[in-house]
Amino acid sequence: MKNKRIKIVIDTDIGDDVDDSFAIALALKTEEIEVLGITTVYKNCEVRAKILKQQLEAFNKSEIPVYTGADENLKGTYSRFPYEKSGKDGKPVMTAYDESMKDYTADGDDAAEKLLEIAEKNAGEVTLVAIGPLTNVATAIKKDPERFKKFKNVIMMGGCSKNWREWNILCDPEAASVVLSFGIDITVIGNDCTNKCYMREKDETALKNLKGKEGEFLRKMYASWKTYNSRTSQMHDALIIAELTENFCEYETRHIFVPLSETELRGHTLSLCDKSLGSVKMAVSVREQDFMDYLFNRLGK
Repeated sequence: MKNKRIKIVIDTDIGDDVDDSFAIALALKTEEIEVLGITTVYKNCEVRAKILKQQLEAFNKSEIPVYTGADENLKGTYSRFPYEKSGKDGKPVMTAYDESMKDYTADGDDAAEKLLEIAEKNAGEVTLVAIGPLTNVATAIKKDPERFKKFKNVIMMGGCSKNWREWNILCDPEAASVVLSFGIDITVIGNDCTNKCYMREKDETALKNLKGKEGEFLRKMYASWKTYNSRTSQMHDALIIAELTENFCEYETRHIFVPLSETELRGHTLSLCDKSLGSVKMAVSVREQDFMDYLFNRLGK
């Protein structure tokens, strides 16, 4: 009997760091995974959706619906990079965007409602994969916690098992607090693990050798990212997708608190000995080279 595919919905901030594009590519290239929908979050969700729609077309997956979500965090703000340009609407234009994407449009808006609809329609079967700030996810929880509980589980890129701040949490600490304290089955993979999953020379060679429109798209995204970044690219979000079917990480049970006061601790994911906080499954180590080999082997199929 053929095993059932893992049903997922992805919430992404594609368009800044290139790892979102590689994460989505891995999901689309993993035959054990069925992507039911993708939502965009943070700063300019409409432009993020355009980038995503072009990627889905390149991977021959245009049937997967894309929905736009919250541009601002729960406090009504967002952060900007100094090199970001503004569109006519004043919102940041994502660095991965180019004019070839201008005619693509999302399939709908109100990402939080779409997340709830997908959960309700497939009760107990869907994993929510959160690889951006958690605004859409928290909004869905606040809107209808009972429907949100119909998700099978959540796996997210965010936080850190050590005392570092991480981007997805820092962008919306209030949302992170809502999600991490909700009580659903949550797996957290933080930047102390994902930082180790960086592009090596052999990986860049593998990227150059990827064939067809898929390879062309990923190379374009990588080149765009390199224009604004001198550091080595890390495949943060792709590791989260890999952990749906593989096991490159070791985990511990943690009780997580996200400080919200305006201090140097704001946006941290603090591990406390307080069981009233609930528990999450948190990655504490990773076999990074095995993961990177797996990533490009899958993308090359």
